[in-house]
Amino acid sequence: MVCGELRSSWVNINRLSSTTRAKTHFDKVFAEPRHAQADIVILLVGFNDGRQRRYPEITPEQTVQNISSTARVLRNMGKEVWIFPIATHGDEDYLHPDYGDRFYEANVRRNELLLDWLSNTKDPEIRTGPLIYAFNFEYRHPSLWYHDGEHFSSKGYKKVAKDLFDELAPSLVKREFAKFSKQLFK
Repeated sequence: MVCGELRSSWVNINRLSSTTRAKTHFDKVFAEPRHAQADIVILLVGFNDGRQRRYPEITPEQTVQNISSTARVLRNMGKEVWIFPIATHGDEDYLHPDYGDRFYEANVRRNELLLDWLSNTKDPEIRTGPLIYAFNFEYRHPSLWYHDGEHFSSKGYKKVAKDLFDELAPSLVKREFAKFSKQLFK
């Protein structure tokens, strides 16, 4: 939805306590009626947290904390939240003599922590999206990725959309039925 934004400007940590702060990107997105009225929000975030070649790097724990905080804010807004694991395709390109394998290891750790958090959350409205990381053989085919190896190609986006829809469909049906039932029995 909002590409290339820095984490510090996405969600204000003191979001609920400050009335004079500048609008964050989060506020701007949900100020738009079509986004504010959405029942379901899909998060594909954290991709560049482990690929920063400058310090200080965002740790895997900080990434998961940021994602879980965003999910909690969205849940407080009444949204169902679908969170994708972090795409790790292309991490092998960061196995560089100057950087070692810390990018790769950090992103593996990010997904371990994120998937652990998602599997242990007690909130049934926070769900795991399709497993788009490099350990999933379905997402290893080169045709799914742009030539840089890090971004989805058109074919890759179509696969992500199809896989997401397959998982999301029961939730959409449930929501539509609930809305239809309210109208029917008025």
